[in-house]
Amino acid sequence: MKKKKPQNYFPWLLGLIFFSPIIFSTRLLEMDNLQKLALFILALPLIIVLSKKKIEKEEYFVDSKLFIFIFLFPLTFLTAFINKSSDMLLLQLTYLVPPLFILFYTLIVFNHIGEETFFRISALSIVVVSTIFSSIGLLQVMGVELVPLPQIIIPGSTIGHRGFAVEFLLPAIPFLLILKNYVKKDYYPLLLFAGVINISFLLFTRSRSAFGISILIITAIIVRIIFQKNFKYKIQTLLPIIGVYLLAFLLSLIPPIKGERSDFGANVKTIADTEYKSNKLRMNFWEASVEMIKENPFTGVGLQKWSGIYPKYYGDEFTDSKIYFVHAIHSHNDFLELFAENGIAAPIIYTIIILLILYNLYKKSKSNENYFFILLSSLSIVGFSFVAFPFSKFSSYFFLAFAAGLSLVTVNNKTKVVSLSSNQLKYFLIILIAIGIITSYLRLISELSYVKAIEYKNGGDYKNMLTELENVNSILYPLDPSKQPVEFYRATALYRLNRLDQALIHSINSEKIAPFNPLVLHNTAAIYQSSKKFDNAIIYYEKMRELFPNYIDPQINLLIIYSETSQSKKAQQLFDELIKKDSLNPRLIPFKSKYSNQF
Repeated sequence: MKKKKPQNYFPWLLGLIFFSPIIFSTRLLEMDNLQKLALFILALPLIIVLSKKKIEKEEYFVDSKLFIFIFLFPLTFLTAFINKSSDMLLLQLTYLVPPLFILFYTLIVFNHIGEETFFRISALSIVVVSTIFSSIGLLQVMGVELVPLPQIIIPGSTIGHRGFAVEFLLPAIPFLLILKNYVKKDYYPLLLFAGVINISFLLFTRSRSAFGISILIITAIIVRIIFQKNFKYKIQTLLPIIGVYLLAFLLSLIPPIKGERSDFGANVKTIADTEYKSNKLRMNFWEASVEMIKENPFTGVGLQKWSGIYPKYYGDEFTDSKIYFVHAIHSHNDFLELFAENGIAAPIIYTIIILLILYNLYKKSKSNENYFFILLSSLSIVGFSFVAFPFSKFSSYFFLAFAAGLSLVTVNNKTKVVSLSSNQLKYFLIILIAIGIITSYLRLISELSYVKAIEYKNGGDYKNMLTELENVNSILYPLDPSKQPVEFYRATALYRLNRLDQALIHSINSEKIAPFNPLVLHNTAAIYQSSKKFDNAIIYYEKMRELFPNYIDPQINLLIIYSETSQSKKAQQLFDELIKKDSLNPRLIPFKSKYSNQF
């Protein structure tokens, strides 16, 4: 009697990493650091197993052009030494660790377990994760929460933010069609059900870009089927795909209980409306990016500085009532933001990498249909890159990094390749895991300390606020999720504790990364004012008066200085301006009897 061949279950450990983009915590404002830490931890079991297994392949071949440009890309950030943002360079380089790890992890696992096993496990894992994710999301929009979800105004979790949700979900949906090639027909109804759940939640998010890109994706699938399958299989293949999309679309027309943009039709009509707030803001972001590029085309304005420089170009937007509601966190175009911050080399190299990934996947799709769906997944992320910022969001770029790993794989050495030994790859992955775990953990505990500090701030406990901020790593966590410098909060706490000299140091430090941030400038001006250094305070307040004419509070502080230092003419002129802008402002009442005859 023949012994049954033992099955290897270790390849299924590959599926663990696909849970990382949807992990969240209600204690955090943003989930990136938690998700990145989860990625490295979830990848460890398979890495350990593979390192102990006998290696059949001593070397791997990878596409030389893509490999070279991937390692050229970090060099484009060296303009930081010219644009005076070198303090941010280490932070920026650590941001590249997770996508690099995903890429080479994909490469080494693919070669170890084989193409078909890799696709079967990946597709099943992704579909299971995305369906769980979409089910939670659907219940959420219908007012049912199975698990506690982030409740802050703009949650940074994938599930709680419609933009981040679609940037994860849309690239995952093509894997449904890959999985179809690996499941028995008995399971097709489950696959169709998963398709309806995923696509209906995608449409329930009311993301206009996701709706448009999904139409393009399904069109590409239909065109491929029409041109590559005979008539009988065309009908058999097209009917369920079109049926699932139409059913999901009809379900998405049900008015949601929770969420923005409940009216689907009205939402679609806003796509071409230039006066619509979201469209107008994007246009402003892009125009500001172009201005930054014009001023610094070769070196850029500096790493992580886009948000802190944007107010220079659209100061009229900043008013007292909206000063804390920050929209200008990213340029909503990855290519423009890379160009604006780093100069011309960064977007050129990044674009070449993207094009090589897409080209390699296209070539592979001619012999294996699975790569066509990976190509569509990648194209959806590239599409989002023109209207959002997936480059800066782990859950958004996850599938592009995954696709890059598959694109890098070369099965033979007939084309131009780079040969990597298995030991080289193993040690490189170990280094990336070590760096990734350490930096992600440090950023995570820094964020937790920052969140606690803000809680103390809101309660007026500035001593404990400062204590918590001392636990925040200044190198790995210099900015909060809204791109506000953590140094700004340190300066605020010290200012409230009347430690003005120390407060000034931290406030000026925060200006280095956010030189045109109105809150940062106001903080520095107020510290000078409280220190009786009125000449310096006036310089800052006058600068703000010019940049932010509708931000009234600092202008009233300037009025106070002019009044206290007997600069009557300037005080009168400023008062007249403020009365026209905000006559009902209660802070102006003490000045009305002195500078106006009409009250």
